[in-house]
Amino acid sequence: MASNGYKPINWDIVDKMLIAGCNGRQAAARLGISPDLLYTKVKEERGAENFSAYLQEKQAKGESFLHELQFKKAQEGSERMLMHLGEHRLGQVSNKELSDSQELSIAKGQMSVLMEHIRFLQKKSQSSDLKIDDSKSNAEQKS
Repeated sequence: MASNGYKPINWDIVDKMLIAGCNGRQAAARLGISPDLLYTKVKEERGAENFSAYLQEKQAKGESFLHELQFKKAQEGSERMLMHLGEHRLGQVSNKELSDSQELSIAKGQMSVLMEHIRFLQKKSQSSDLKIDDSKSNAEQKS
C-alpha cells in the first residue's frame, strides 16, 4: 500500500477484465476499490480522457480478438461458425429463421399455387363428369 493509504491499482487485471467484457464496477469490485476511485485513477495513471473512453478502447480490443478467433474457426472448416458469420456479417438467414412477414409471403405464394391446382382439378373433374354422363346417355340410347 502506498504511503497515502491508497492501494495501487493493478492495471493488468483491470485491462484483462475490460478486454473480457467486464465493466468498471466489476473491475473495481475485483480490486476491492470503489468504482469512483477507478474512474478517477484511469485519468491520472493511464492518461485517459475519461473511464468511458478507456473502457471502449479495451472492449474494442476484446471484440477484435473474438472476431479473429471466430474467423480462424471458420477457416478451419467449422460449419457452425461459417453459418454464424454468414448470418451476422453477411445478413444471410436460414429457412428456419424467416421473419413472420417472410413466412406469410411464402404461405400466400403456396396458397396461390394450391388454389390454381384446385381450380385445375375442378375443371378436369367437371369435364370428366360430362364424358361419364355422355357415355351413360349413349349406353342408354343403345339399349
